[in-house]
Amino acid sequence: MRRTAVAIAALFFTNGAAFASWAPRIPELADRIGVDLAGLGLTLLMMGIGGLVGTGPAGRLIDRIGSRRVAVGGAIAVSAAVALIGFASTPIVLGLALLLVGLFDVTADLGMNAQAVLVQIKGTGAINRFHGLWSIGTVVGGALGAAAAGAGVSLETHLLIVGATMAAVAWGAGRRLADRDAPAPAETEDAPSPRPMILLALLGFAAAFLESPGAEWSSTFVDEVFSAPPATAALGFVAFTAGMTLSRLFGDTIAARWGNARGFAGSLPVAAAGWAAVVFATGPAMAIVGLGVAGLGTGMIFPQLYASGASGVLVTQGRGLSAMSFGARLGFLLVTPTVGLLGARIGLAPALGWMMAVTVLFLYLLTVAGRVSTTT
Repeated sequence: MRRTAVAIAALFFTNGAAFASWAPRIPELADRIGVDLAGLGLTLLMMGIGGLVGTGPAGRLIDRIGSRRVAVGGAIAVSAAVALIGFASTPIVLGLALLLVGLFDVTADLGMNAQAVLVQIKGTGAINRFHGLWSIGTVVGGALGAAAAGAGVSLETHLLIVGATMAAVAWGAGRRLADRDAPAPAETEDAPSPRPMILLALLGFAAAFLESPGAEWSSTFVDEVFSAPPATAALGFVAFTAGMTLSRLFGDTIAARWGNARGFAGSLPVAAAGWAAVVFATGPAMAIVGLGVAGLGTGMIFPQLYASGASGVLVTQGRGLSAMSFGARLGFLLVTPTVGLLGARIGLAPALGWMMAVTVLFLYLLTVAGRVSTTT
């Protein structure tokens, strides 16, 4: 099982690194295909659409052929799509490449999380650390992408290397992944209740509204509210992502001591306290510290949702994972414009304050509903 855990860890790390590696080169891509900010935003949206469309098929594939094949096949396919980005010379080609990246990424994502939950069930208890390694991978990939741009490495060469490396790791890891998935729930004559899938989708949707603003709006918040210099504003993003990574690296220890349900529920007041410190901050230092605390509270949310979706207790792994992922990816698509529209009307601080308060309350009510449904 240790070799399986190492293989899963390699998939998580390389997945995060591959995606972050091309992000620093987005301005270069925009110049190459000749689009303005609005056109770039619409083009980048294609990746989210691909992920949303791919959740259902990915879940059905897991139930049909198993998570090992889905994880490996999805990772190899997404590596080819990432390499294709480097050859995009028009908005249509880039949009198609990003659509494929989103489509195949959700396949790899659900497959490797199903594998991670299988290891979790057998006692390794590493799902939070796997997600922590994904976060570390994004830092490493982003740094390598920036270094490649600075060294004048062409987009084609850079992303071909990234894609080939990702495919090679996936192929090697696939030989050590588990062949069997978590057992499916016992079949009954009655049609399965849709309530668990609806609950998982709502949890994923709300969790996206809790996590995404910290990653996408933290630096803008410090800059907009306090007129901080760019270097200081950037620390907002660093603090939030560092908090998330730290909580994921130690989240399994917390879950082992207090249980997954208590760990999830305990994350919510920590996230709420962090966002309260951000919204009511009197200076950039307090806001940056608050963002770090918010990251600590947020980091364990998605790993536990993946664990719940793939547990196979109330619905099959594929159905549970696809329901949660569909809600989450829909939330990620909507949260950025929602914050922007609210911020333009009432100010960024009030917009984030109200949004985080409603989101934490909604997540708490959903967890209560989930506990009630599993005991009745």
